[in-house]
Amino acid sequence: MAQLPAGTLVYEISGPMFFGAVEHFERSLLHTHTEPGTLIIRLRSVPFMDITGIQTLDDVVVKLRKRGVRVVLCEANARVLAKLRNAGVLRAEAGDQYTDSFSDALRRMHGGIASGIVPDDRPGRPGRATPAPGI
Repeated sequence: MAQLPAGTLVYEISGPMFFGAVEHFERSLLHTHTEPGTLIIRLRSVPFMDITGIQTLDDVVVKLRKRGVRVVLCEANARVLAKLRNAGVLRAEAGDQYTDSFSDALRRMHGGIASGIVPDDRPGRPGRATPAPGI
């Protein structure tokens, strides 16, 4: 397994993001004992988000950015991506906040492959550079 660049955390959400799941998500990201410089949130295993999940994700991203953490979301399915855009979570003024693939997220945040990271973007396969917990 390749190592992530120092100061980088990858968090993968698995399952629907709705009222019951968001409390754990927020607690996990905002109350960690480490302060990453960069956070990549993988959404490839999120089939659905309700408004509560969308609002919580937005709140968490805003709070992290205020603390100086660079945050990028990646790999959402078309339905989830459309909801994030319609809700204003993905704002036009922050062009680097979403990408379709994990490897693109790494490139945007750190120069990616040049850092020695070899992700596995195949659906259903965990990225080799993804040591993060999921929901």
